[in-house]
Amino acid sequence: MPAGFTKEETIGKGRKKYTYTDKVVVKGTKGDEKGKIRKNIKTGKKSPLIKIGSKNYTGQKLPIQFKLMSDSTRPYIHPNAFACVLGAIANVGYKDITMIGFTSKDNHGFPSTTHVNGLHGDFRYLRNDKTGASLHINNDEGAKELDVTRQEKMIDAFHKFGWKRFYSVYYTLNKVKKILKLSDNMPPHHHHLHTRLFTPKYKK
Repeated sequence: MPAGFTKEETIGKGRKKYTYTDKVVVKGTKGDEKGKIRKNIKTGKKSPLIKIGSKNYTGQKLPIQFKLMSDSTRPYIHPNAFACVLGAIANVGYKDITMIGFTSKDNHGFPSTTHVNGLHGDFRYLRNDKTGASLHINNDEGAKELDVTRQEKMIDAFHKFGWKRFYSVYYTLNKVKKILKLSDNMPPHHHHLHTRLFTPKYKK
C-alpha cells in the first residue's frame, strides 16, 4: 500500500482501510477478496445512513418482520431505501425475510461497486420451509427449495417501491433453465437477490 495515509484501520472481515487526505482505500485480506483494492475519492460529503436492526412489528396493522444476518458487514442503509424496504415488506407480510445488508458505516460497500451509499442491498432467497436460512439456488436441491411464487411477489413489492431491476442467477427446475422475474444473471448471486437501479417511490 502506498505511503502517505493518515490512518490505518482493520474493518469487517479483516479488511484494511487506509485514509488519505483526498481518498479512502479499502483492501481485502482474506479469501477471494485478498488483494482486491477499492479507492473512494473523498468529497467531504456522505449519504445519511441508518443502522439496520432486526425488526418485528407484527403487532401493528401492517406486519413488518425481518432479520439482519448476524455477521453482516453492511449493516447500514440510506433512509429513503429503508422506507421503501419497510413498505415492500409490509406489502407482502412475510415473516421469514433475511437481509444480508446494504452498505458499510462509511458508505464504501467493499468489495462491491453497487453497495455504495446504502441504496442497493442483498436479501436471502425465500424458501419453501420459511426458515429464512441460506439457500443456494444454483444446484438442484436448492432450486427445489426456492419458493418462486413468494420470491417473485417480493420482487414485485421491491419494484413497486423503486428498485427497477435485480441480480440473481439461473436455476433449473424439471430440467428447465429459468431466472426470476426482472432479474439479470450475475454470479455470485446464487445465494442472494440483489436490488438495483433505485428511484424511491413513497409518499412523504
